Amino acid sequence: MKDARYIIAGEHGINAMLASQIVKYIVRFSCKVTISMRDATIDAKSIMGVLSLSAKKGDEIRIACDGFGEEDSLSKIMLYFAENI
Repeated sequence: MKDARYIIAGEHGINAMLASQIVKYIVRFSCKVTISMRDATIDAKSIMGVLSLSAKKGDEIRIACDGFGEEDSLSKIMLYFAENI
């Protein structure tokens, strides 16, 4: 398993539109992808899970990838977050 931390930079945090875009991007990876914040860990391929985090600007999340291609997947996801979230 590989993981990394990210601080939400977007002014509006992760709203419904961003959550949808995140899930659409992450479902392409075959490994298991989770996002953790505070005491919650969710399946990053679930829009309801991503929305349930209620991540706001400045919140720290942990993105974890487990399985085939986990290192490459995590690198691509972190780049996506840096450019879009």
